[in-house]
Amino acid sequence: MKRSAQSALEGSRKRSAPTRPSPNTFVHRRSVTELHGAEDEGYIVARIIRFFGKLRTYKLSVPNGDEHDSTLNATVLDLQLEGTWCNRIELLVQDELQISLKGAEIIKPKNPQNHITLKYSNGIAVKILHRPGSSQDSNKFIEAWQVKKSQLKVNSIYKGIQEKADGFDWYDTPPVPAVPPNLGGNESDATAIDRASPNSTRSSTVVSLSSPIETSSTSHQELVASVRNAPPTSTNNATTREVIMAHTEYSPEPPSCRVTPTDAALAKPRFTPADATSPKLDPPLTNASLMAGPLVSVAHRSETPMLANGPPADGRILGPTSTVKPTVSGAQYALEHTGARQEIARSKKSKNEKRADRKKQKQQAHVSTASELSSLPRPIPSIADRVPISVSDNTSSRSEIANRAPHEDSKSNLIPSGSTATLESKNPILSMKAGLRAEAGYYTPMANIENGKLVSIIGVVTSAREILQTFKGDFSQCLTLLDPSNLDQFGGYLHLPRSGAKVNCFMKLRREWLPMPDVGDVIILRSLRASEFNYQSTLTGFADRFQWAIYDPLTGLTKPVITSNDGGSQNGLYSPIWTPCALELSYCARLASWWKAVQEERKLVQGQEIQIGGGDVQAPMSMSHTGARQHRLIRDADPRAPPSGYFDCTVEILYCHSNDNGPHSVYVTDYTAKEGTYQNVANWCPANLSNQVLKIEMWHQAATLAQSMQRGQYWFIGNVRMKMSTGGFLEGTFSETRKAERLDEDQADQIPTLKALLERKKAWNETNTSPHQFTHKLLSEISVTEIFDCTVELLHADYDSTGFSTIYVTDYTTRKDLQRPPTAHWVKHSEDQIVTIALRDSQNAIAENMEPGCFYHIAHLRLMPNATNHRLFGKLGGRDRLISQLNAKSIDNKDLMALLERKKSSATASSIKPLPSIPSNKNKSDGFSSIKEVVASDRCPGRFRIQARVVDFAPLDLKDCSIKYCANCRTKIPTTRRACTTCNDTLKKHVVWIIKLFFRLRDDYGDELVVAVDETWPIFAGLSPVDYSEDSDALEDIIKRMRPYIGNLIEVHEAFFRNEEIPLKTSPYELTVASWLIPDGKEERAYGLK
Repeated sequence: MKRSAQSALEGSRKRSAPTRPSPNTFVHRRSVTELHGAEDEGYIVARIIRFFGKLRTYKLSVPNGDEHDSTLNATVLDLQLEGTWCNRIELLVQDELQISLKGAEIIKPKNPQNHITLKYSNGIAVKILHRPGSSQDSNKFIEAWQVKKSQLKVNSIYKGIQEKADGFDWYDTPPVPAVPPNLGGNESDATAIDRASPNSTRSSTVVSLSSPIETSSTSHQELVASVRNAPPTSTNNATTREVIMAHTEYSPEPPSCRVTPTDAALAKPRFTPADATSPKLDPPLTNASLMAGPLVSVAHRSETPMLANGPPADGRILGPTSTVKPTVSGAQYALEHTGARQEIARSKKSKNEKRADRKKQKQQAHVSTASELSSLPRPIPSIADRVPISVSDNTSSRSEIANRAPHEDSKSNLIPSGSTATLESKNPILSMKAGLRAEAGYYTPMANIENGKLVSIIGVVTSAREILQTFKGDFSQCLTLLDPSNLDQFGGYLHLPRSGAKVNCFMKLRREWLPMPDVGDVIILRSLRASEFNYQSTLTGFADRFQWAIYDPLTGLTKPVITSNDGGSQNGLYSPIWTPCALELSYCARLASWWKAVQEERKLVQGQEIQIGGGDVQAPMSMSHTGARQHRLIRDADPRAPPSGYFDCTVEILYCHSNDNGPHSVYVTDYTAKEGTYQNVANWCPANLSNQVLKIEMWHQAATLAQSMQRGQYWFIGNVRMKMSTGGFLEGTFSETRKAERLDEDQADQIPTLKALLERKKAWNETNTSPHQFTHKLLSEISVTEIFDCTVELLHADYDSTGFSTIYVTDYTTRKDLQRPPTAHWVKHSEDQIVTIALRDSQNAIAENMEPGCFYHIAHLRLMPNATNHRLFGKLGGRDRLISQLNAKSIDNKDLMALLERKKSSATASSIKPLPSIPSNKNKSDGFSSIKEVVASDRCPGRFRIQARVVDFAPLDLKDCSIKYCANCRTKIPTTRRACTTCNDTLKKHVVWIIKLFFRLRDDYGDELVVAVDETWPIFAGLSPVDYSEDSDALEDIIKRMRPYIGNLIEVHEAFFRNEEIPLKTSPYELTVASWLIPDGKEERAYGLK
């Protein structure tokens, strides 16, 4: 329900309304098919898949069902935003949203292939359901609407927080300063004060022109007498009060001084001029004179007691007693500068002169210094116009009165914690205003920089990198700066290191012409171009244009710079070094004092607000900086986290691995677990820390830095990028040495992130009870990427002196997803029982001495999917002793005894049965060879006759048994190409199809051999290979030709894909096998059917 006018006048205080959607905003969910025209009700659920910054257009993926997952059966829409209110909306790619249809213009395309467009011109209401990498932004409601100019209220006295202009808001807002009417001023006048809208409920604090005012130091008769001497211009009875009110600044009254309906009757003027014929003055036509006369404003209430009695009997209207006594000359000064004579002089000026006067007034209002306001006593409660006033020095400006903090009783909790406005410091330098107007021009506060403008700034350096050289040969420098205007935007006293406005400087000729300030220095930068990058303002200093100077607070002068004799560019007319004037040096000195006070307050705030052990400590960021790189824990870092997976971190070094040709690898931890990282099994990594380790690849100059890192050191590493490795694990990359800094434990009190890291490490040490133990499991029990110990029998070992040895083991348990072993005579077991293990690092040398048939205990083994066929194989590396031979006669090893029992059972009921005898009237004396003899033969090339059957073929789908081939360059044509691009065969003259097929043969001894089959095989005589995936008749023909040899292998493959097993039925045949050397195959042989 709405509040009554009575309650508004009584001044009851309620907290400001939190930002939340209207009850009817997200009630009716609509699908894409229900979007027909203008919709004011309902909402859609969508996910942002792309963003076009210049067009302010988002690509949305809208699900057609009720599920929130917009990747399933989704429709693409365009979301277009127009208007200045768009700058208050921050939406990121991959955000999952609820978007209200209120205010949406639904534009359906003429071309059905285009997307429907939702156009929002006046505002939007959005709820963020999920934001990857930023859980704190989930379920956040954002609403922004364009407000008409007539509805705007006076700017809120809370800097950076705008008062609501919604007429339906029943919450009581903080009191705002009451202002007089804009007497004759135009909208562009910098000295004009915004007026409240006609519908505003702030009437209780606005003083009308009929409000009687009298100061204690000037009697009523004296004031009237001073008016009589002025030239007559009007017959208005309230001219005296109008002249005074025209020179009065108004501020919100204390809570106890609200006007109530009971006192409304007293609000009528009880002042009658002594002489009705006395000359009167009209109000000034512009606000220019307001800067000249004495300013009247609200000051703090003093403890002077109020008058015990009511109004005096002589009819005088009393105001509150002021501690500052204005003189008669001050009143005459006000009248002289607002009288008719000034109007006559002003009317004689030309338009250009008037425009210059207004510009000068704006400049004076912007840089004027606030004076101390006098305290006022409590006002008389029986007077209707309870507006306490005091006369202050005429150097006070409107801007400072309008921006003054509210009364103590009306403070709210709208200002974020850590902001500079939340602390009551005794150091007055903290209230310093940014910006300076000097002889050489205006130095803009960094919070007021507009894109596309050429600006000059003065700020404190928070970071400065080493000077680099671009690929074009220019020297570049990157700085971040803060000043009093943008401190709150970057977290206030809890701002992150290296935060601030970003400045990029370039120079073509000499490196020393670029600034090299230290952190904490005050720097002057002139002629910078402001632009927007990644929704953030960036300043750029171009060569032969920008100038700079670094202020030294110790000497009060600029730091000396070594330059060439010509002092500038090639023609000697330009110098990058700026020589500041005394006013600029004075401002730099104040800014240096301000920064010192900020650091002192920062220590106090950190001691109050740092949360130890419960997560990372981050400074509050404004909405415009949610896309900036943040300090994150390892568990919170993600490749999808803005911006593009980059983050800063504070970590402990666990291990450094040096590579001769590639990047160095550094393994770090911050004692937080991240799912998806590689679980290390080396001796330097305790078992219960393996899921809390992040591998960071150090590239370029960072590889040299990695060599200096030692185990147990603490480092701050900035601009690390989280990515997915080729093996499918999360890892980081880092290349900029200037963004890495070694930390000391003694700095924990000054660095909150380091202090939190040490607290987490302490908690981990208390639970670190089993540092190097993993569970012993069977090969059939483990899951993918799980680390385990096992007991196995070695079947075969291929030792490679170059470091790529492979062993084949079994524990006589079966699983269907193991990588197939090679065709060899030692493969006596089922392929589903043999595990292939790749040995790397120090494990490679062990393979040389391993003997088949022996039993081994393997520690810290992990099964990983093959990148090609996704079948599992083992991987074992590191410098630890992870393979230990076991004594087969030991009865104390329960795991080995269980293995021997499984081996015995497997031999009794083997799943591999011997092949039946091959029916043939021929014997060995007839010239047939066994597969073992073929492989062992020294003849190459050679031709052999064997008796065997086909037990498998590849590819598994015969539709893929042909490939495109270029007859000109004799190379395979990729499936994505229609012809050979190397030969530029646009007419496809050289494109041919060839058969590429492989058979696995097995003889009656159980030996197997893989042979190639092509169109030269006699069974394929007269066959013209084609694309069998497109020609079903040709596919049927080739299957018919192979059917006697492959038996039911096609059905066996189809059952395999259904996770079923059917018995193999193939017949033996007499086959001719040819052998030849593989080109560049290191004497390796290949075999094929002829």
